[in-house]
Amino acid sequence: MSTTRRSIGRTRMALVFGNDDNGKAILSMVTVRIKRRKKGPRLIFSGPVEFSEAAAAHITNIVLPIVDEILDKLQVTCKVFEISAVNVGAASCRNLGVTISGSSADAPVLLAMLSAGLRMPLRNDFLATGHIASRHGDISAVKAIPAKVKAAIADTSVKRFIYGDFQSDSSFDVLSPMEKDAGLTAILQAGDALTTRAVRGVDELISEAFAEEDIVLSSLDKGFFHIHRTLSEGADPIERAVDWLTDRNDLRFWQLVQQNFSTGQSEHGMHMLETYARSFERIRLYPPNFGKSLLQFICALPPAIRRLKLPCPLLPFIRCIQLAGFAKDNDVADVPLLFDAVRARVPGGGGESQRIQTSPPPSTDSECSLFDTVTAEICELALAKKFGVPIDSARASFVLASSTVRSYDEFIEIIESFFVHLQGYLSADLPAVTDVQHISGKAMALLEGTFRDHGGPRGAFARARDGTDGGIRSVLDAMTEQYKKQLQIEEVNVVLEKALADMDWPERVSFTRGAMKRLGPFLSAEIRNEPPERFAKDAGEIAKTYIRSISSIQRFLSTM
Repeated sequence: MSTTRRSIGRTRMALVFGNDDNGKAILSMVTVRIKRRKKGPRLIFSGPVEFSEAAAAHITNIVLPIVDEILDKLQVTCKVFEISAVNVGAASCRNLGVTISGSSADAPVLLAMLSAGLRMPLRNDFLATGHIASRHGDISAVKAIPAKVKAAIADTSVKRFIYGDFQSDSSFDVLSPMEKDAGLTAILQAGDALTTRAVRGVDELISEAFAEEDIVLSSLDKGFFHIHRTLSEGADPIERAVDWLTDRNDLRFWQLVQQNFSTGQSEHGMHMLETYARSFERIRLYPPNFGKSLLQFICALPPAIRRLKLPCPLLPFIRCIQLAGFAKDNDVADVPLLFDAVRARVPGGGGESQRIQTSPPPSTDSECSLFDTVTAEICELALAKKFGVPIDSARASFVLASSTVRSYDEFIEIIESFFVHLQGYLSADLPAVTDVQHISGKAMALLEGTFRDHGGPRGAFARARDGTDGGIRSVLDAMTEQYKKQLQIEEVNVVLEKALADMDWPERVSFTRGAMKRLGPFLSAEIRNEPPERFAKDAGEIAKTYIRSISSIQRFLSTM
């Protein structure tokens, strides 16, 4: 669970006094509340801070329709919003009114409206500023960035500064080049005081402003957890924002439940499980594979937490009985697993990874497109996204009370639980946890492969027992790195084998020709002039070599 303080319908905004060159910014708050009425205007502007006629019209004509479209796609009823801003102290003391006349408030107003409409808390560690530039949800830069950065730094609770991307708005190059330079300079000079993030659309803004846990809980409360969409090619920022709010919520949910229980926040974890169950009860459906997933979650917990800190039952039995009443024929086998799981009756575990799609890099040469498409799936960045990030997250969330173990049985129990835990972070859609021997065999194979040159499983146990070199924690660290390497090698081989097996000879030649074009500048004239047919039979090894070389160059350049 995030420890960042959050609030609903309320976020910071910057008010600028004076002209753009030497203006001063002061942080205020914008608040949005839902009004329960059916007639009258959709927006009500209230409070001591006034919105100019132009600012109010822009929010009404541009910002509100974007919020409405997002809510509509999430199947949430559109609302009547009351918008107000807090008068800053200096103006309040002098009994002076403040008027919002520019477009800087667009981003915070949109976030506060979405937060109120979805009952979804906002993070409270950022300041956002940006102009909502189109009905499609594009965001462009605003003026007075230096003053706003300075105000953000002065407020120690602000850790992140989110702003409209100057690079996406070419008008600054023509109309306000000095403004752009001053803004970029101020952002660069923020240094260690702020984490800065340029956004080009409402999708990027939303991903920065809302925590994943709050998205999951809101989706369960408002019903969009159950929405599954396919993002179309060329989707606008609004479509991408909806995709961010609905995509992979099931996987998000189980990872967050695991994290809460692993870190000792059992009460919050049980609240998430209860919210999940109530959400399906409202729509009179049995949660798909609920029992299987709950068993998987329990098996992935470190043994000590499972024994000492896992409440029982995890859900009220009456809730389980109500859900079982909605089970259909294909759910029947899962219902007994659910009742076992809520009583923590766990026989073992298993799992398999989920495929993550990656987009190929753009290519201007049609002959290279086939080669680009295949190699994009096995480049270092794609493999890190698919395996490195989730596996590192799994290791970080597997918390052990001690760096030593007392017995070999305890050691093996931890190894097996950790292996199940790794599986859960690769995919939420896992088979039932029933085959103890299968899981034990896979876990031991990984342990043996990791410590093959260091005494095997007995050598790893000695380290865990004696606490040398980091004890059991370093054993799990080593297994994590070995598992990432193992999965990446397997993925490269599987992708290339599948891609090349599906190619006829002309396609294999075309694939090789694309490789030769990509490598052309580094090849001798003699090799460049050879027909690709000569090398086509070794196309897979060429692709592997290409990926290794590109990855090495990228790592080298990133250190400069």
